[in-house]
Amino acid sequence: MKDDYTKSPRLYIDDDLQNHEIIALSQEHLHYLIRVMRMQDGSRIRLFNGKDGEYIFQIRIISKKQVNAVRGEKIREQKVICTRVRLYCPLIKKDRFSMMIEKAVELGVSDIYPFTSDRTQISKVNIEKTKKQIIEASEQCERMDIPNLHDVQPLPSLGIVKPTYCALERQNNDVFHPASCGDIGVIIGPEGGWSDRDIEILNGNPSIIKTSLGDTILRAETAAIFMLSRIGR
Repeated sequence: MKDDYTKSPRLYIDDDLQNHEIIALSQEHLHYLIRVMRMQDGSRIRLFNGKDGEYIFQIRIISKKQVNAVRGEKIREQKVICTRVRLYCPLIKKDRFSMMIEKAVELGVSDIYPFTSDRTQISKVNIEKTKKQIIEASEQCERMDIPNLHDVQPLPSLGIVKPTYCALERQNNDVFHPASCGDIGVIIGPEGGWSDRDIEILNGNPSIIKTSLGDTILRAETAAIFMLSRIGR
């Protein structure tokens, strides 16, 4: 019977896994594995870097401040990403933004573009903390890659790629039915809704396809989850 590795902790690491048999783990990983997970010398973990596939490694405890990982067998090949799913999302309240990011990662988004607009109530986000959250969500859902987090931009400066579906309610637009293949983007309105100026900007962008999400008005994070789940990558 083949070994079941699914219960082994899974970590993203920015190292060459294919050519390095021994990797020195970071202090953050050391703390998590030894002090939080209570793993012992010889315990197995899974490591991936978004490039070389996924490997089993064994922990080697050198000291209280040094833990190495010794490479074992390769258990998953790296998946080639052929299409990109882009989420253009407004800055919203902290807890709701965190949930939106986590679920977007789980649903296969490849690029996240936070933006501000006339009615966004938040003006900035902790980029490093959000990157860490993206990594943790990728580890948990067993993605083989890490989505790209782009810098926050004002709506007029977003380089929106065609085709991008924009949820514009109360305008008699067709209900969201995304293209079945190829690159795709979705853009979600802020908590306060689109302003007249925002709508003018969106209407003037040839990359945008206006759409409706149904009869009810969804919160920003719900709209993002709804749209990404319907893409089905």
